[in-house]
Amino acid sequence: MGRLVTFAITIAVFLSTHTYAGAGVVDQVWEPPQYRFGAAFYSGQSLAQTFTVGQTGILDRVEVTVSRTPTTNKPLVVEIHGTFNGAPSLGVLASYSLDAASLPTTLYTTTFTGKDLGAQAFHVFAGEQLAIVLSSQTGNYPDWYLWTTSDSAATPPAPQYPGGMSWASSSFNQWGWSAAQDAGFRTFVSVPEPPTLALAAIGGVALLKMRRRKWR
Repeated sequence: MGRLVTFAITIAVFLSTHTYAGAGVVDQVWEPPQYRFGAAFYSGQSLAQTFTVGQTGILDRVEVTVSRTPTTNKPLVVEIHGTFNGAPSLGVLASYSLDAASLPTTLYTTTFTGKDLGAQAFHVFAGEQLAIVLSSQTGNYPDWYLWTTSDSAATPPAPQYPGGMSWASSSFNQWGWSAAQDAGFRTFVSVPEPPTLALAAIGGVALLKMRRRKWR
């Protein structure tokens, strides 16, 4: 019995520190196809793109297709939110900022720019819907940012991302649907390692045996 307890505790400690691989794999990606547009954001307006998580694991990196006008010098802020009734919710799950100089000046760029979430990486579940929210204290044109989107007004209309939609807000947490102009993004998720799953199964069996002995 003592060995079983020790083994179960060892498994629990191992899982708490080795559950996921270090480098995430691409989970969701939307690169606006031909017929692109650019949605502007600045101090008076924030933008968001919701997405549906494809794999259970840890969300550890988020990238976006954002460009800037050459005179823009204020940082770009990227936040990950939950959603409520399809729209971005109030709470921030993770965030980071990008220096203006790190963003391209190419109009309607398809270049993905982003950062690892580091210590802010968090568990996500397949089918969960989250939101990428972009904001900046930069001024209006000619100092704004542009998030490259699929132009639904083109002829023919550009395809849209099937797992979410774009949103815009000009006041705190008041989001409006942004007319099917889905914005480019890429998310990365670290998934469980097969050896870890095997150890989890062994640990579960050990704990089950302990409980059965206790119940007898």
